[in-house]
Amino acid sequence: MDILSLPDVFLRQLMRKLTIKDRMMLRLTCRAFTNLVSDSHAGNFESGSMFTYFNGADKVDKLALDIGEYKFEFGDVKKIKINQILYERSQIFRAISFTEFSITLRVSGVPFDFALNFIDGFEINVLRFHVNSENELDNSMACIDRFPRSNYAFILKCQTSTAKLMTLPPLEELHITCRIPLNSDQFLQLISIHKLVHCAYYASVTINWSELKQAMEMISAETRQRTARVCLDATMISNWLKSEGFSESSQVGDISREFELIRYKVENSHKTILFLRFRHCSIRIDRFDWNGGSVNSLVSMTNDKRLIDIVHYYTC
Repeated sequence: MDILSLPDVFLRQLMRKLTIKDRMMLRLTCRAFTNLVSDSHAGNFESGSMFTYFNGADKVDKLALDIGEYKFEFGDVKKIKINQILYERSQIFRAISFTEFSITLRVSGVPFDFALNFIDGFEINVLRFHVNSENELDNSMACIDRFPRSNYAFILKCQTSTAKLMTLPPLEELHITCRIPLNSDQFLQLISIHKLVHCAYYASVTINWSELKQAMEMISAETRQRTARVCLDATMISNWLKSEGFSESSQVGDISREFELIRYKVENSHKTILFLRFRHCSIRIDRFDWNGGSVNSLVSMTNDKRLIDIVHYYTC
């Protein structure tokens, strides 16, 4: 059977089912297939990535690409031929779809424009940037105008001013893993802007238990999906729960004021995961200890209870 004689609509659907490796092999068979491969959609994939890393054995920084099931690895970033990579990419597909695509350029030598040119034509639901410098933050913010149809997630690993942080456009996820001081008003503002806000220990969020309750009230009242996670002093959390009428002897199903103890999970002799509900806000407290202690607790709050059991986050 001559595959090329199939109706175009069937041929295009067939091309979406091929693996990246199959596409690379097919394009070598004849000019007709070369043209078909380069001018077709490669299909839908759950995730993909572009990242740089240090290769200890060779003592050089390298570039890698995960596209579909195939991983491309390139040599020393100082020697790679960027235009050649862009050309080869154009020969494998015209377009491709990802649920999520992440970009991590930890070292100099790979221009940010190269990353944007490489994903030009990609259909990406969530474009995730691991931001390691102030310059990368500026580039990531500029990227939003170039790809307006995508949603964005920033994992902020570099220090920046609080004022600049507050100017970020609405994001699917904002993970702050560096030392940026935030007061309670700024924390609440971030929750109102972004779908998910995660503040690790180094973010230095200054908030007391009554202000934390304000965050729960805000999330409960929101009609849009909202999730916030913040690392806080374990003793403060313990004292707050005791002030709300709970104690170490509290049982699942106990209700005190507007809080209900949904369930708990004992990790060891002291540390526990507590699950509570406040109005329409589901609450999860990891590394909780009724005696407090020096280890921070991670407080997760969301108005989508399906998310409360997901442990895929950047911890304290």
